[in-house]
Amino acid sequence: MELHIDDSAKIAEVWLTNADQADERLTEQLSAFYRQMKIKGYLAVVYRSGSGDLYQQTSDLLCYNRKRVAELEQRAEQKHIEM
Repeated sequence: MELHIDDSAKIAEVWLTNADQADERLTEQLSAFYRQMKIKGYLAVVYRSGSGDLYQQTSDLLCYNRKRVAELEQRAEQKHIEM
């Protein structure tokens, strides 16, 4: 587990490995930590390790976003032509 606290942004980032996620004791401790951060006005952000192929999932996401941007640009162009 890694913990980064940004006082200027009032954000507490918690990075959990797969082993951390399976640790019930740690989960209980983190619940108390999240409550403490909320009381202090901080946003607790949790990043959890996944089990998928990072390269493939990133590639899929980039391809999807590229197609989506192209669709939105095409719609905007068609709307502009119709005016």
